[in-house]
Amino acid sequence: MILFGIFYDQLRSASQIEAAFAGMNPAVVAVVAKVAWDLSKNSRRSWQIALMVGSFVAVEVGVGVFEIVLVTTLSGFGYCVFRGMLKSKPPIAAISPLPLMLFPNVALLFIRMGASSFGGGLALIPILDHQVVDALHWLTPREFSDAVTLGQITPGPVAITATFVGYRIAGISGALLATVATFTPAFIGSVTIGRSLQAFHTSPVTRSILDLLKPVIVGVVAAAALSLGRSTLHGRLDFGMAMGSFVALHFVGLPTLVVLLCAALLRAIPLLFQ
Repeated sequence: MILFGIFYDQLRSASQIEAAFAGMNPAVVAVVAKVAWDLSKNSRRSWQIALMVGSFVAVEVGVGVFEIVLVTTLSGFGYCVFRGMLKSKPPIAAISPLPLMLFPNVALLFIRMGASSFGGGLALIPILDHQVVDALHWLTPREFSDAVTLGQITPGPVAITATFVGYRIAGISGALLATVATFTPAFIGSVTIGRSLQAFHTSPVTRSILDLLKPVIVGVVAAAALSLGRSTLHGRLDFGMAMGSFVALHFVGLPTLVVLLCAALLRAIPLLFQ
């Protein structure tokens, strides 16, 4: 990802690469929408749908994913207290997200990003879009869409997009800092939960919190798809590429990487014959 950051400007100046990105960016919108659809399959009750819609609207009006997840976590914990479900001291895994999300340096952008990266890292997309494009103007909408696309076609989670963003902001040192900061909260949370995994599975507190978080994350990921769509889909061809990619993913069952590569080729190959 650092290498992509280093050569990004040179790659973007090539017409074939420009066309490949123009094909892949709408396909990425379809990938994120497909993830939201798949996550929603087990959240079809009325209260779950209400949480999905509520979290989607909250992201759209500017509420941070960090705050949404924090409120949801506290609500799940409060529900257990209200129902008298805390018959014993809750395991450390059940309450570990709270001090993690209240980390004193959470104001640092990428620590905040990492602490909010629920839903496989796709929740990062609307936050990063708002922060680095709309608020801080560190990246253009096109650069941000390209960053998410690169996060999809490279190995590893979508959160590796932070590496590219960090490089565009402050070079290699920015890329390394963004990467470490983004993955530190998830690492700490995994280690904490791993120390009491059995208690985590059987705790009514964690079950209550996760039951609430699942539909909330669906809404967040759907908001991520919309955020990318606004930055990427600018005409009928882009919308057609996105719809075709969704059909290939959902109905045909093609792997994500195959769909992205096909989308890139469909836009790039015609340039070779001009």
